[in-house]
Amino acid sequence: MASVQTTPVYSFNANQKNTTKKIEADFAFLWRESAYGEIADGVAFGEAKTFNKFKKKDFDRMRVIAKNFPGAILVFSTLRKNLTSFEIKELKKLANV
Repeated sequence: MASVQTTPVYSFNANQKNTTKKIEADFAFLWRESAYGEIADGVAFGEAKTFNKFKKKDFDRMRVIAKNFPGAILVFSTLRKNLTSFEIKELKKLANV
């Protein structure tokens, strides 16, 4: 038996500690999964595009989130069937942070 609970936040905005810089994502959610007595939980942040392409500023925003929330899951969501070579390159760089 498995159970997943989420608490979503749409259009996530926060202030970075000790700066005037903003942290921004299209959505965020807290999650908790329990299965067979084991519990895992965390936070996820996402950037969403319907059919538009992800731009440099989108990846830059997610890098800021990755640095401020170590261990968070980063989600890039689109309805397009394929990513551009630029998007793939940027995702690879982000995955190696």
